[in-house]
Amino acid sequence: MTAEKNRDPITGPVSKVFFHYSIPVTMGMLCTTSATLIDGLFVGNFVGAEALAAINFVSPVMLLIYGLVFMLDTGASVIAGKYIGEGKLQLASESYSAALIGIVLLILLVVVPSLVFMPELLFVLGIQGHPLITTLASEYLSTFLLFVPFICMGPAFMMLLQTDNHPRLASAAMVLTAASNVALNWLLVDKLDMGMTGAAVATGLAALPMWLALLVYIRSPKRSLTFTRPQQIWPYCKKASINGVSELGSEASYSVTTVIFNWAIMATIGAQGVTAFTIINYVLLLGLMAAFGISDSIRPVLSKNLGARQPERIYQFAKLSVTSALAIGLLIILSLFLFPRAIITLFVAADEHTLVQLTQDFIGFLWPAFLFLGINVVATAYQTAMHRPLESFIISFVRTLLFPVVLVLSLPLWFGDKGIFLALPIAEVLCFLIAIYYFRVNRPTKIVQAINLSA
Repeated sequence: MTAEKNRDPITGPVSKVFFHYSIPVTMGMLCTTSATLIDGLFVGNFVGAEALAAINFVSPVMLLIYGLVFMLDTGASVIAGKYIGEGKLQLASESYSAALIGIVLLILLVVVPSLVFMPELLFVLGIQGHPLITTLASEYLSTFLLFVPFICMGPAFMMLLQTDNHPRLASAAMVLTAASNVALNWLLVDKLDMGMTGAAVATGLAALPMWLALLVYIRSPKRSLTFTRPQQIWPYCKKASINGVSELGSEASYSVTTVIFNWAIMATIGAQGVTAFTIINYVLLLGLMAAFGISDSIRPVLSKNLGARQPERIYQFAKLSVTSALAIGLLIILSLFLFPRAIITLFVAADEHTLVQLTQDFIGFLWPAFLFLGINVVATAYQTAMHRPLESFIISFVRTLLFPVVLVLSLPLWFGDKGIFLALPIAEVLCFLIAIYYFRVNRPTKIVQAINLSA
């Protein structure tokens, strides 16, 4: 009983609650991200450097799909978390059930047109004049899209488990998902030589442990939420979408930014530049997913404390989240400085001397982004948890779209090719300043006071 109290988001010790939720969720998130990294490792080593560029070209489509899922899923977790904090379990269950139905419909609305208009989609993504990369990209994306409903519902279920105080079950499922992906990539890409199709199939089948975790959760006597037929689907989905719009904004912005960066790099450096940028993106993805692990785990904790009207605990959780995100960023920077070639040659052969050197040069410009990236992601999650969707969206929008696009189009005019890569760290610094401003405006005490006055 004491252990349960120590893990209670509303009454337990802040540090114990934080690490109880954040460590397993962050590890699980990194394991889930490893699906992308593992695909990159295997296709880079067994298919070729062009395969890495192909995955980077089609990644905007994948990001957009994930964004739609995260929008409803994140919004539902915040709403359900607040209801749980207020003791309204039936409303919490209805809101989450409605969101899951909405996720299925959104997935189908994106997947079907993408499969029908694949050639046109690849053209828009910027793959022109490179028949090999076009073929590899089409092979990977068309197979991946067939598995999207199975793949994307897995993370949605994991967020449900985290919201309902089952973070260890969720993280265990994500660890098993990562292990399954390694084994399946080894079998399909290496041993059976299935190339890009094998990598996409491996990612799809590896989602099975997350579905099995859902079955375990359904049979758990400790669960608070139940799958129920909501009286109204649209109102819940609308409210969840408003609360989670920053997540869609992030992923959609990444999609647009990636396309623009690919265009800029192809125009100035060529296909090798896109491959080098892909390798750096994998490192950026690690930092992002670690930050998302912290933000995803702390978001329902913050919303529950908001429902319980505990501003001091909200502040302590937010402070610990920012400190942890900064520490992870510093660790990644240290690794990039100490082991740059070792990291790069995980994805491409060591004898690709020009590509390896080009990637090292890019790292020299990009490393400052890791100092601020995690903090900005946590800042977005804080505003979402405090039911401030506009502020959350603004932080996300300027970080992932406005600043990077404006800077990548303008900085090369003064700094040449280097300006393309200076755009990301400068964008993170500018976003950090905006995040500080909005935290001062929406401090926990002010938000709780406003709720009490309106009650």
